[in-house]
Amino acid sequence: MNVFDKGRYEVIFRSLALVVLPLCLGSFVYIFLRAKKPELLSKFSVFENLSINCEKISVWVCDNYFLKNNFADASWAFALMAAISMSVEKEKPLIKNLYTYATIATIMLLEVLQIKHINGTFDVLDLVWELIAVAFCVAILRRKNSDQKPA
Repeated sequence: MNVFDKGRYEVIFRSLALVVLPLCLGSFVYIFLRAKKPELLSKFSVFENLSINCEKISVWVCDNYFLKNNFADASWAFALMAAISMSVEKEKPLIKNLYTYATIATIMLLEVLQIKHINGTFDVLDLVWELIAVAFCVAILRRKNSDQKPA
């Protein structure tokens, strides 16, 4: 039995699993593991002293470069790709492909614009991990769609 076969709850389940969960996990990591908080969050006093005490948890979590610096970007790219892919999955293949490529271009553009035009830190590894996350998302959704086609 496929994990996505949930009858009328399928859309809710898929949205939670492929969009909301990655966004929540990425936000959690971004808020609690990063030493430098985003400018927007620093304006709210409730976020000032939020961080994880690394002495009480695994050092791997606190010292992991990917987790601290790239995971949040990869998770939002995954969630964006999932949301857009699910919204056009009943369209013709040409339309689905156009949306897929437009989403990939948008993700890449937003990262590249951080060099001078968007407040943020451009990182080539962010770009690489975002593309890996998008490819993983597309593979999951294509696998799900191929499992549902009648024989």
